This record gives sequence, structure tokens and C-alpha cells, in this order.
Amino acid sequence: MGYLIYTSLALAVVIIFVGRRFYIFWKAGFIGVGIMLLADLLGTGYNLYAYPQGILYLGGIPALHIVQTYASSILYLNWLPRRRDLRVAYTILVSALFLVVEAIMHYIGAVVYPSWNLAYSFILLIFGLSMLGYLSGFVIKDAVEEATP
Repeated sequence: MGYLIYTSLALAVVIIFVGRRFYIFWKAGFIGVGIMLLADLLGTGYNLYAYPQGILYLGGIPALHIVQTYASSILYLNWLPRRRDLRVAYTILVSALFLVVEAIMHYIGAVVYPSWNLAYSFILLIFGLSMLGYLSGFVIKDAVEEATP
């Protein structure tokens, strides 16, 4: 149930705040999903953490978790600053916000940690979002160039 609520909220926020700019970020959102899949397949495969409350699973990862990661990636990219010095602070702030959501999901039992803790997640979030910001620059640049005459 936690994944359904979180995914619904994430998609609603994308619709409200990203809106018509979605066409710029839709491809880059898949980069975020790829980064998450790599990390989570390793994490669940080595039994560092697990997702026991999913409805439909793809390789040990709930399908709704994949959808909400796509939406969260688009939200992160929507407000990503162009200046590099601001990107660091922004990425740390967004990582902290995502960590709060993960802590709530852990509290309600949607994710369990046999050999993991939130400090590891914070480091992983910073690294993953930094990679997303860097790699998405290649895709977003192409989308903006196509849109401008």
C-alpha cells in the first residue's frame, strides 16, 4: 500500500509541476531508473535490503518502485540548477528529502534492512543523483536542441 500511495503522489507532483516540460525530461527519467535498477538489483541480490510489501515484482524490485523512481528522477531534473556549485547543494538537499521518504517506507515496513542502514542510503542517493544529473545532460541537451528552431 505504501508504494501505491508514494507512486500516486510522485506522478501527481510530476503532472502539476513539470506539466508540458515533460517532453524535455522523459528520456532522462529512464537513466534514473537504470541507476536505481543497478543499485537495487545488487542490494536485493546480496540481501542488503528487501522490499516485502510490493504487489508485482521485477527481479525482487516492486514495479511501483520503478515507476516512482522514474517520476522522482524527472522531478529532480526539473529543478536541477545549471551552475555546478548549486548542483552539489541541490543534490544533497534532494537526497535528504528522498532519505526522509525512505525512512518512512522503512517505518511502515515497505523496505527492510537485514544488512543496511540509512547512512548507506544517503551516500548511495547522493552518488546516484549526481550520476543522473551528469548523464542526463547528454539527453536533455539533445531534447532542447530539437525543440528550438
